[in-house]
Amino acid sequence: MCITRLLVATLAALMITTPASAQFGGLKNKLKKGEGRGDQSRAAPAPADPAAQGGTVVLTADVVSQLITGLKAGKAERDAAAKEDTPYGRYKKAQLAYAEAQPKCEAGKQAFIQKAGENPKLLDKVNALNEKMIAAQSKQDYKTMEIYQDSSMLLQGGPSCVVKKPEQPKDYYEAQRAVDIRADQAAVKASGLGAGEFAMAQERAMMIMGSGAPSDVSRSEQEAVMAKKTELQQLTRTQDEPVVQAAPAKPAPAPPPAAA
Repeated sequence: MCITRLLVATLAALMITTPASAQFGGLKNKLKKGEGRGDQSRAAPAPADPAAQGGTVVLTADVVSQLITGLKAGKAERDAAAKEDTPYGRYKKAQLAYAEAQPKCEAGKQAFIQKAGENPKLLDKVNALNEKMIAAQSKQDYKTMEIYQDSSMLLQGGPSCVVKKPEQPKDYYEAQRAVDIRADQAAVKASGLGAGEFAMAQERAMMIMGSGAPSDVSRSEQEAVMAKKTELQQLTRTQDEPVVQAAPAKPAPAPPPAAA
C-alpha cells in the first residue's frame, strides 16, 4: 500500500515538466587561408605562422605544451566571464547551481522512499499537496500550482529539488560569441603560437584523440598528444556544459563479523 501511494505521489509531482533549454555548442575555430604570393620581386616577407600559408603544424611535445598553456588561458577567460555580474554571468552561475542540485535532489528522493516506508504519514502530506497542485492546474492558476509543486518536491527530495533550471537570456548567443572571442584571443596570446598555428594544433590534437587522425600525422605526433590526452580532453570539452565536481563515493559498510 505504501509503495502504491508513493507511486501516485511521484507521478503527480512529475506531471509538470519544464522544457529543456536549447544547448549551445562551442564555436569552431576557423583557419585563415594564406593569400597568393603574386609577384615574387614585390612580395612581402612570408609570415612566421606556417598555417597562414597553408602549411601544417607539427605537434611536437613543445607545441602540445604551448597548446595546453593557451587552452588554460582561454578557459580562465571563460571562467572569469561566468563570474561577472552580467546577464551571461548570472545565467552561467544559475546553470551551475542547477547542475549541482540535481544529484543531491535524486539522493534526497531515494532517502524519501525509505522514510515513507517507515512513516506513511509523509505520503499523506505529499499526496495532499499533489492534489492541490492538480486542482490549481485545472483552474490554470499556474502560480499556485508551482507553489504546491515546490512544496511537494521539497518534502520528497529536500531544498535541492526546488532549484529551478535557469532560462537563457535573449542575447545569450551574442554574449557567448563575445566571450569566445575574448577566450580565443587570450589563448593565442598565452600560447606563443600564431592564430593559425593555434587553430591547426588544436584541430589536429582533437582529431588524433578521436577516430579521424589525419593521414599525415606521424607516430611522434601521436605520442606527444596521447601523453597529454587527459589534460587536453578536459580543456577541449564543450564549454557550454557546466562542470560538476562528483561527490566522493561513500565507503562500503564493513561486513558483519564471522560467526565463531
